[in-house]
Amino acid sequence: MNIEFDLQSVVFVTALVVVVAGVTFIADTLVRRDEVAGRIWALAYLSGMLTVVSYLFWAANGDAWWAVAVGNAGYVATAGCMWVGARAYNNRPGFIWVFVVLMTVATAIAVIIEGPSGGDWAGAGIMFISIAAFAGGAGVESLTGSMGANPNARALAIVLLLQSAYYSVRTVLFITGGPDTELFQAGFSTIPTSFVVITVTIVGAISMSVLRADRARLRGVRRSRRPDDASGLAIGGLEALADGWMKRGSRYGRGVAVLAVRFDTLSAVATAFGRHAADEMCTAWTESVRAHCPPFAAVFEDVPGSLIVVTSIDQGTDARAIADRIVDGLLDPGMADLGGIRPTATIGVALSDPTNPEEGARTLISRAESTAQYAIALGESVVIATDERAEAPAG
Repeated sequence: MNIEFDLQSVVFVTALVVVVAGVTFIADTLVRRDEVAGRIWALAYLSGMLTVVSYLFWAANGDAWWAVAVGNAGYVATAGCMWVGARAYNNRPGFIWVFVVLMTVATAIAVIIEGPSGGDWAGAGIMFISIAAFAGGAGVESLTGSMGANPNARALAIVLLLQSAYYSVRTVLFITGGPDTELFQAGFSTIPTSFVVITVTIVGAISMSVLRADRARLRGVRRSRRPDDASGLAIGGLEALADGWMKRGSRYGRGVAVLAVRFDTLSAVATAFGRHAADEMCTAWTESVRAHCPPFAAVFEDVPGSLIVVTSIDQGTDARAIADRIVDGLLDPGMADLGGIRPTATIGVALSDPTNPEEGARTLISRAESTAQYAIALGESVVIATDERAEAPAG
């Protein structure tokens, strides 16, 4: 059975899908007050909406040849913003956006040079090449870094790479045979391309919405700082404080213990019950840590769910006992829980050498943090950096 599609109907449906998906994604971005990646992706949809409106205007008014320049440039900007947004999600700074802007402008200029005689395919060559390159870059970027670690990015990566392959072939056929050849008309004309656009638009909107929602769960936990000196410390101030304790304490055989505390179940609470619940639980758990630390310990909140505790200790003091008190405090019967999720923590401990105060607090903190990661791999609640290290379990 042969199914024939009417060109005007397909173009209308494509425009409708792009506009509806674009408006929805942009509105959600405004409500969320999204991070950089989400705002750039919203710009991609805004460019896509500009593209379909421009092409519809050109179809309705054949004298408005300049609308092709606007539409082509918008299409290139859409693919480019997908790439730039993916790089922003992966925290990969760079000047790719400069290249995207240059290619967008060049695409518009290519149409302007051909002028009114250029027709529907004016400047198409540079547009096809740009889309193939930018979609490919976005697809590869979606498989690396933070996006690559998130299974929700796989579908986005697949459709972007397929779009890149499609436009690569389309470019070759357009340059070698032109748009009137039978092969080009059969598989790479406006109607097949519209289905590619619809697929990328729908899959992209779903995948990117889920990706930014996943990141927002923990980024949305924003707790107000307590106005005491311990919680108000910046990391540089914490290091300076610990350096001072190490140098002064070395004269009396006293050292410093650094504890890197990681709340294991915060992510589960955020996923199951949302930001507000995670905010409340993080507040309660952090207060518990403060209550069960030595009385003059300094506590620094790196990010929600991650604390650095620095305390001065006498030589021979059992640092594990300090960590065990923190863990036991979280398991207190009076400690808040939610939906059966009880707070648990993993703690890595690093101890300074009183005879070597020049080791530096930064090194000590790094040692405690790496030990916390090692403890997570082992499935242990507390690991001391000086412990005999067993092989971390595979998987």
